[in-house]
Amino acid sequence: MRRSTAEKDGSDYTTYKLRLDLGKAAQACAEIPEDKKPKVTTHVLRHTAASLMVAAGVPIFDVAKILGHSTVTVTMRYAHFAPEAGRAAVKALDGLLDLHSDSD
Repeated sequence: MRRSTAEKDGSDYTTYKLRLDLGKAAQACAEIPEDKKPKVTTHVLRHTAASLMVAAGVPIFDVAKILGHSTVTVTMRYAHFAPEAGRAAVKALDGLLDLHSDSD
């Protein structure tokens, strides 16, 4: 399905209009502290989305692809939001080592 980039009046939805609408939405949001409202930008939303994806267990390679990063190294700045990833790797390795020690 193709998304329309036009306003109801037929004009293009520009990045300027997006920033303006985002600013209005931030101002209207009671949960955002007043001093933080001017700092709500599309870049902040992108960073938040990446952090939430990693924290939810989305593989770092998938997050890199979604964000369009040129290398996974760029995406690794979000890796600290996935503490379970390292534990899962260690557990998998432990399982492999246990498997091999039973065959002796």
